[in-house]
Amino acid sequence: MIFNKKLFRESTYKILTVLFLIGYNFTPPILAANEILNLDVPVGTEIVQEIDHSEDILEEGISDPEWIAKGEELDEAIEEETPLDVPAQEEEDLLEGIVPNPLLTKPTPANILEELTYPTFVVDEKVATTTGNVEIGKTYIAPQNSKVRVFFTKLPENPSKLTIEEITLTQEEIEATGAVSDKAYDIKTDMINGTFEYDLTLPNTDKDYTLGYVENRSGLLTGVKEVTNEIREEGDVVKIKELNHFTIYLLTILPTDFPYVCGDSPCAAGEIKIFNMELVNADTELPITSCNQGDPAIPISIKVTYAVESSNRYSIFIEGEIYQNGAFQERINSRATCVDHVVSTGLTYKTFDTDFSWNCGQDISIKNLKISWYQNDPSTPAYPAPRYCDAVFGTNNCPTGSKCFFFGSTEYIVPLPPKLTLVKEFSPSGSGIASEWLLSASSLGDTLSGYPSGGNSIFGIVNPGTYSLSESGINSDKYTASQWSCIKNGGSPVLGNSITLAYDDEATCTITNTPKQGTLVVKKVVVNNNGGLKTSSDFSFIVNSGVPVSFEADGQNDLTVNPGTYTITEPSFSGYGTTYDNCTNVVIPANGSATCTVTNNDIAPQLTVIKNVVNDSDGEKVAGDFTINVSGINVSDDQFPGSEVGTVITLDVGAYSVTEIEDKDNYTVNYSKDCSGNIEIGASKICTITNYDIDHIPTIEVTKTANPMIVPETGENVLFTFTVQNTSSEEPVTITSLSDSVYGSLVGDDDCKVGTVLAVGSICEFSITRWVEGDFTGPDHVNTFTSYAKDDEENSVYDTDDATVDFSDVAPLLEVTKSANPMIVPETGGNVTFTFTVKNISTEEPVTITSLSDSVYGTLAGDDDCEVGTVLSAGSTCGFTFTKWVEGDFTGPDHVNVFTGKAVDDDGTEATDTDDATVDFSDVAP
Repeated sequence: MIFNKKLFRESTYKILTVLFLIGYNFTPPILAANEILNLDVPVGTEIVQEIDHSEDILEEGISDPEWIAKGEELDEAIEEETPLDVPAQEEEDLLEGIVPNPLLTKPTPANILEELTYPTFVVDEKVATTTGNVEIGKTYIAPQNSKVRVFFTKLPENPSKLTIEEITLTQEEIEATGAVSDKAYDIKTDMINGTFEYDLTLPNTDKDYTLGYVENRSGLLTGVKEVTNEIREEGDVVKIKELNHFTIYLLTILPTDFPYVCGDSPCAAGEIKIFNMELVNADTELPITSCNQGDPAIPISIKVTYAVESSNRYSIFIEGEIYQNGAFQERINSRATCVDHVVSTGLTYKTFDTDFSWNCGQDISIKNLKISWYQNDPSTPAYPAPRYCDAVFGTNNCPTGSKCFFFGSTEYIVPLPPKLTLVKEFSPSGSGIASEWLLSASSLGDTLSGYPSGGNSIFGIVNPGTYSLSESGINSDKYTASQWSCIKNGGSPVLGNSITLAYDDEATCTITNTPKQGTLVVKKVVVNNNGGLKTSSDFSFIVNSGVPVSFEADGQNDLTVNPGTYTITEPSFSGYGTTYDNCTNVVIPANGSATCTVTNNDIAPQLTVIKNVVNDSDGEKVAGDFTINVSGINVSDDQFPGSEVGTVITLDVGAYSVTEIEDKDNYTVNYSKDCSGNIEIGASKICTITNYDIDHIPTIEVTKTANPMIVPETGENVLFTFTVQNTSSEEPVTITSLSDSVYGSLVGDDDCKVGTVLAVGSICEFSITRWVEGDFTGPDHVNTFTSYAKDDEENSVYDTDDATVDFSDVAPLLEVTKSANPMIVPETGGNVTFTFTVKNISTEEPVTITSLSDSVYGTLAGDDDCEVGTVLSAGSTCGFTFTKWVEGDFTGPDHVNVFTGKAVDDDGTEATDTDDATVDFSDVAP
């Protein structure tokens, strides 16, 4: 195939790196990693694709999508290219589905595509749409970029047209997606996703990439998803198989921690010289001219050959200065155009243009030639450098029909510069951090310097020379450094602070730092504020589970220790509490110190006072009803209410005692043995005070009163009042009996009867009225009241009281009468019968007649029924009579005589009464 080399070379310079493909029902952009073509056609023009294979720059069988709007004069020879060796079937497949670029206007040669017809596009501004529906088996090439192709393998029954629109990405979208081109392509149809399948071809890129997609344009700013379909790299294109919907696709740079930049390799050359060149006939190889007259000027290139130990991805470039006849002419620097490419194991080469045309009549040289490489496979950051590099001059611009031969230097073998590794070690291992130390190797023309990262060493390719070795670190004052120990080319270690390196040398220099010892200060503080007497030297400490060490008398021990972490503990010590300040995981840095302080405080003796109250009888008190008193030295609380859970107090060493304010009436008390005695520092004792309630026997008090308390011996009604009072101190009582020694069982009343419950101190009463009589000289009327009661424990109690009714003496009443019959007699006299009666008019008791007398007739004898000694019951009467002669003087006094009767009652009380009788005298005439 004939093609224009210049056109081809220029087009390759326009390759981009990212492509997006836009899908169905939105505007999906496609970034094309290829040439972006301008559409200089009128709006609405229907374009018929035609291909002129005389200008085809694609492989044979693929139509060239480039459009040359105007004819371009070629300034380079057009050579016949060897056709691609494509199997017949593949070639047929390629030709059958091709949709040529519609912007090509040159006619298609009849001997190549004479029978082919192609779908046409209608272009409107930046949008191109097929004139007909898409078909299976045809390749649709984006009018804007020939490497963007769609090949349908499945279509629905009613396929639609295909539309391709060129859009421009914003800078924000480019940065968000990692795209390196601002062009995008919206490819869409009216078909439903899933009803079709197609293969998508995108431009390949020389950078590592991933194929991603988003569902709509806004997704470009929020996140790209990775395509998981089969992906094939086929030269300058990438093919994605069996897609079933349109969306936004993109080639984007893989994120990696390994930088894709060119760097320096160990390959460095001194100088390459050429000083002559001959031109010879290409057929006969006979010299044509010696090329010593300055013509022609020959463009110079440099061929770099190098070898690698394993397949990898490398960037190779060169630097140097071209001198002609000793004068500087041009600087070579291909760093800006270094290209990532794959090399295989073994020798490979790359040719670089120098951009310098040599006047072959002059001697030239390239000084300070430097060949650089960078291994940029992110998955294998540790591939070795090339084993060696060499460089030779060359040219690809010899005159027609000639061959160019250089004389003088041919290949210049570049030796490997020295490799130097600086290693940082610590003794003991782990006693330092290598990454905190700057390791350096310096010579007049080169320096290797850095902090170890990910290990304990740094590595560098350096120039030959003598290097001074040094280190520095923020903690250098805390370590003692050894001499550097260098092993060169596998030899024996050499001690010193410098090393001389030549080409091909490999050396490892190690410096070992030993931490300087530090000081661990262990201080002892003893607090004796509770009677303790110990001093610092009585205590000891242990470092990291070692053996006990006694404290110095001054309370401070200074220990010289290796840098590290230490924990200080103290054996337990009776009577003292221990606190630590900065004593756990104490870090002693090299050449540093730290202080641990151990404080021992004497533990105040502790006394727990427990108060127990046992109420199984009459008791109702609880522990808090009792007051506890503690005597001792510095007692924290010397008086407090009792507590069943216990009250904890502290006191100083010495004698102590615990007592309580006792309730002897209701409780007995018992003290445990630790309620008094002596207590030592740190001791803990328990004093238990137990109270047992006393079972009180109930008491009652009864009273009986009589009103009146004195009655006539003849008798009278007396009101007797009875009371019962519960005089117990603790509990109620129930009345179980009420009785009287005279009147028997007493009923009482509703408020005071058998069954009545009397609370402590309460009283009840009732009354009865009874007739009482007696004898004044006899005994008083006495009767006794008795009441019984019991408490809840069935304890029975009784009490008695009596009442006395005295009898007053009642004098007997005696009534006597005397009558005379007749009452009138002649003055001369006549018999008069005198009748005497004695009546006991007492209401209660009899009387005995003790005397019967008459004032005229003297003592009277009475008769058998009425005489001295006769007992007259109350109200009874006795009488007697006698007849006497009575005479007198009519003019004189009447005959009057007085009857006196006397009687006594049982008490000997005498009753007297008198009565007289008068007899008148009638006048008897003389």
